[in-house]
Formats: sequence, C-alpha cells, structure tokens
Amino acid sequence: MSKKEISDLEKLSIEEFKKRIGRSHALIAEIETQLPGMTTLTSAERLTSDGKLGTNESAMLGVVLDAVEISPHYFSSLADQDDGVDPNQFETELLRERLARRDALHTIAQDLEALVKRVNDTVMHLGSRVRRPVLAAYQIGKSVAKSDAILRKNLAPAFDYYSRSVKRAVKTRANKKKAS
Repeated sequence: MSKKEISDLEKLSIEEFKKRIGRSHALIAEIETQLPGMTTLTSAERLTSDGKLGTNESAMLGVVLDAVEISPHYFSSLADQDDGVDPNQFETELLRERLARRDALHTIAQDLEALVKRVNDTVMHLGSRVRRPVLAAYQIGKSVAKSDAILRKNLAPAFDYYSRSVKRAVKTRANKKKAS
C-alpha cells in the first residue's frame, strides 16, 4: 500500500470503525470462552519449553506412539512420565489426544499470528500517516512556543514526552560508547 493510498479502514466513519473494534474485542473474548483453561507461560518458560515442535515433528511423535503400541512391553518404564491416570501403563491414547489437541490449537495459533501481523502492520501504517505531519507541527510549535506562553503551556506535555525520549537516547549512546 502506498503512503498516499487511503485504506478501506480509513473510509469507514470513525463511529462505524469504533463499533467494529468493539465487536472485534467481543469476538476475541468469545475465542477465550471457547477454549477454557489455556495455559500462560512466563517468558523464560516459553524459551525453554519442550513443547516447541519442529516442522512435521507432530507426525513423527505419532510414528513413535505407533511403534510403542506394537511393542508396549519395552516402554513400561515410562508409565509414570505420561501424566496419565494409570501409573503402571504408558498411556499412548492419552498422549495421542494431547497431540491432537496441540495440533488443532496450532492451526488457530497460526491463523491468529497471521492476523496479528496484519493488525500490527495496519497500526504502523496508520501511525506513519499521522506521525510525520504531526511531528512537523510539533517542530513548528516548539519554535513558536518560545514567544507564545499559551502555546508553550498547551504543548508542555509533548515537550516533556519528547525530551524524555531524547534524554534516554543520549544516555543509551553514552553507555554504548563507554562500554566499547
């Protein structure tokens, strides 16, 4: 999409747009109710989880379970590692169900990730259509505010905000320079 092109979202009235945002929030809440008990991991747990499966790994885990079912006596020592109900049996059916649930949820995760990317891209696109001209107005306002007390007072929150960003950037550059 070119910078000048107006998206379909921008053609909606702001009232209709806000109504659709509200309905979208309701749909997200509905997904949550349809999938009760989903897990929340910490950032560290996400990094180290054994649950990250590679491409086609789910199918290969199924192949292993097939082999276990053909010769279960070799795998009885794993009975207490499947978090199942029978501590004396390696419960392949339970593991297959978990794998099937994981695979089904994975398809939703992929769809949602694609949607999140498009939403984030749209957020950035709209932000870029706003930021440049408004920051140009900010620069003009900054100059004029030196001699206009009312404008200076009205722009004070923006001056504080942007000066904090500049101070952080200066500090970061100084720390990087000091470290090298």
